[in-house]
Amino acid sequence: MKKCLTAALIALFMSAVYGKECQKLTFDEVYLDYGSYFAYVTGNTAGDTSIPDLLQIDFWNGSGEALSKLETGSYTLTDWESCDTCITLYEDLDENTYSSEKLYAQSSGIFNITEVKEGTKESKGNASFNLAEVDMFYQPVVGGKCYDVENLTWDTICIPDCTGKVCGSDGCSSVCGVCGKNQGCTHDQKKCIPLDVSECTGISIDFSTLKRYYRNTFDTSSEGGIPYVHIAFLLNNDEIDIKPGTYDLGSEKNLSYSTCNEAVKLYSGYDEELGDYTKMYFQHGGTLIVESVEAINQIKGTINVKLVEADIAEDNTTTFFADSPCLEIETAAFDTISSHDPTDPIEPAECSEGMGECVSNTDCDAGYYCGSDCWCYIANPDDTDTDSGSESQKECDTNADCDPGYGCEDGKCSECYGENWDCRSDSDCDFGTRCIGCWCEFDNLGDTDTDNSGSNDSSDSGSNDSSDSGSSDPDNGGKEKGSDESGKKSGGCSTIAI
Repeated sequence: MKKCLTAALIALFMSAVYGKECQKLTFDEVYLDYGSYFAYVTGNTAGDTSIPDLLQIDFWNGSGEALSKLETGSYTLTDWESCDTCITLYEDLDENTYSSEKLYAQSSGIFNITEVKEGTKESKGNASFNLAEVDMFYQPVVGGKCYDVENLTWDTICIPDCTGKVCGSDGCSSVCGVCGKNQGCTHDQKKCIPLDVSECTGISIDFSTLKRYYRNTFDTSSEGGIPYVHIAFLLNNDEIDIKPGTYDLGSEKNLSYSTCNEAVKLYSGYDEELGDYTKMYFQHGGTLIVESVEAINQIKGTINVKLVEADIAEDNTTTFFADSPCLEIETAAFDTISSHDPTDPIEPAECSEGMGECVSNTDCDAGYYCGSDCWCYIANPDDTDTDSGSESQKECDTNADCDPGYGCEDGKCSECYGENWDCRSDSDCDFGTRCIGCWCEFDNLGDTDTDNSGSNDSSDSGSNDSSDSGSSDPDNGGKEKGSDESGKKSGGCSTIAI
C-alpha cells in the first residue's frame, strides 16, 4: 500500500522547492506499453542532453492495484504518495538497468482523459503538471530540482487496419488472420504461402557468451550490435526451476509464442540510428538439451535450432514470414554453470548505489553473493545455515509476518511456491515496491533499511512482467536486453523481458 507523507513534510517540501522557477519540458509522442504510458523528453533536455529521459504514467484504483481500463474525466493530480494517476520522470536513464541519475514525481496538476477505447487503457487526453525531485523511496529532496509540463497531449487509441491483409499484424494488438500449418505470411500480408525450412542458411553464434540474466532467461552477447540469441523457459505458476531434459523446439505448442513452454529468438539487423534490432527470428524446429542445472538455474547443454523471421503481436499470436530465408544454428554447446563463479565480486562499474541491494559481495549476508543484476543470491542452496532456513519454521498469521520469499501457510512461514505468489525477493518487484510475504507491495517509505539480502535467492525481475515499468519488448520496438521476463505463465508466455 502507498504511504502518505505527513502534511508538515509536504509543506516543508513545497516551500523549499516551489519558491523557485521550474524548467519547462516537452515530450515526444506518448505510447502505451504493458499498461503504462511512456514518453521521452524532447531533445533529452532534462539533465545530460546526451542521455535519454523517460516519463512514465501508471494508473491505480486507490487500493494499490493497477487499473485494467480507463474512464473519461478530469483528474486532479496529487503528490505521489496518495496518487491514483502517478507520474514519474527518469532523468538520464540507463535503459539497460532502468536506473537513472535523478528521479522526479508529480506534485500537482490536472490530468484530462477525453476519450477511451472501451474496456482498455487506450485513450486521448491532455495534462499539465509539476514534477519535483524525489529520492529512490519517493521521498522529496529538499532543495531539489523541479520541472513544469504545460500541455502533454496523447492519443494512444489504436485503430486496427486489415485492409487488403489476410495475415500478420493488424497494426494494434492482434492479427488480421492466421496462416495454416506449415504456411507463413508474406511481408505485404496479402497471402499465405508454403513455409519451407528444409534448407536454411547457417549462422554462427558464440554460445560461450551465454549468460543468465534472470532466473529463467539467457542471452548471448550482443556487443557491437552483432546478432544475439535469447532463450527463455516459460514456467508454469507452480514451477520456478528449470529441469534437465530434451525440449522439442518444433513441437506444435512451441511454434507459437502464445502457447510455448520454451522460446528461442534471434535478433539481427542492428540499426545504429534507431539503436535497436530490426529483425526477430523465432524457433521453427530443433532441440534444446539441458544436461544439468545448478546454482539457481545455471544450465549446461546443447542447442540446434531452425529459426524463421517472425512477428509477435501483443496477444502473443506468432506470424512467420515465409518469403524470408530461414536460419539454422547447428549443434552448439553452452555452459553457464562453469562460467558462473558466485565468489567473484561485482565491479562498482556494474553495480552502483540504488541499482539493487548490493555493489559487491561484502554487501550481502554470509552465504550469499552479489549477482550480476546487483541483488544478493544464496551461494549454496543446500546450505541451511542461513536466515531462510529458520524462517521456514517461523509462526505467522499473515504473509506480512514472513520475510521476503516466504508466505504464511497453515500458521507457518514457508517458501513462496505454488500459485499464490507474486515474488520471492525484492528483485521480482517493480521499482518502489518490495516483496512482503509473497506479494509485491509499496514499501514503507519511512523505512530506509532495504537490506534483506539474507532471504534473496531468486532472480525473476520485474513484476515486470512491467515494469514492467518501462522496459520494452523488442517485438514492440524496444530492446529485450533492457527488460525482464516473468518466470510465471498465464495464458501464454509473454515477455516482460530482459
